[in-house]
Amino acid sequence: MISEHAFRFFLRTLEKFQGLDPLLNLKLRTYLHETQTPRGENLLRTKAVHQALYFIVSGSAREVTVQPQTGNAETTWMWFPGDFVYTTPGLFSQQPSDSRVETMEESILLYIEKENFNQLELEFGELRPLTERIRDHYHQLLKAHAFALAALTNQERFDQFVRRRPKALATLNHKHIASFLGIRDKGLDRYSQKK
Repeated sequence: MISEHAFRFFLRTLEKFQGLDPLLNLKLRTYLHETQTPRGENLLRTKAVHQALYFIVSGSAREVTVQPQTGNAETTWMWFPGDFVYTTPGLFSQQPSDSRVETMEESILLYIEKENFNQLELEFGELRPLTERIRDHYHQLLKAHAFALAALTNQERFDQFVRRRPKALATLNHKHIASFLGIRDKGLDRYSQKK
């Protein structure tokens, strides 16, 4: 059983990409599950094949990739409320993941299992173009992040992140944020103090 608030939030997010058939909305509700996870919960392990599509209602998650040369675990992506947890390779290709996904704080998630998603895709042709729009959206975000890592200073990346996620510094591990922003020095405090 999922809460009305969580379901409405999920539908509002989907409608930003594409209007949905009311019958699809009803069917989605029967297939969605809601779960509350503690901080540090693994949603996906490295080398595992994704078996569910997650949507963040509250809380956050991070993608962790091990750098082959150093063996360091780096935060390569972050998801927040209103985001679909999407990795490449992942759910749609059914290839083993190169990274792991874990929650960064206590979180509420909606998820749909892969076999139920496949069933919906067979019943509702509109689901495939919707899925492609969502995937394209995340590819654009990844490109923008790669560009920021290459073209912006540490301070500019920090400022951009804080503008988008003003509460993150108070609730999330600063090492995870620094790793995501490509900041390799003693911490984030010096960037906060330049305000």
